[in-house]
Amino acid sequence: MSAPDILRSAACGRFRSVALARDLGIAATAEGVETEQQFAWLRNERCAEGQGNYFGPPQTAAEIGRLFNRARVVSVRPKSVASM
Repeated sequence: MSAPDILRSAACGRFRSVALARDLGIAATAEGVETEQQFAWLRNERCAEGQGNYFGPPQTAAEIGRLFNRARVVSVRPKSVASM
């Protein structure tokens, strides 16, 4: 799918909103990313966040809980000014 095809697709409004938010300095998440071409277009538009079937199928709350439980949490604390 070419860039013009992406802009004519059903996702057009969502993706244009991401570009508008970027121009206004507002963080936005692109929803409904289904294809590699859509993802490439969003990256080109400097969209930092997206969700959709391109990244993986929907998950239940229990499945997400298991992912968090398996994740290793790392705490990063800045050095205090006194120790520098």
